[in-house]
Amino acid sequence: MNYLSIGQISEKTGISKRTIQDWLHRQDNPLPYYRLGKKKGIRVAEEVLDEWLEQFKAEPGQKVEKLVAIRRVQ
Repeated sequence: MNYLSIGQISEKTGISKRTIQDWLHRQDNPLPYYRLGKKKGIRVAEEVLDEWLEQFKAEPGQKVEKLVAIRRVQ
């Protein structure tokens, strides 16, 4: 299993480190992670990240406004 740092997740997804940190501490459905001490910091299993991101996959033709409304309901 491959474990990614916040920086590596940011590079892989193109999403800011701050947004990823927010994902880790969401009230609803946070991104699961491991804390490996102060020096190594936080790691996320790559497979877990991929599965977690799948829930946000847009359907073809789905409008952004609809996606925002769906997220607000969840």
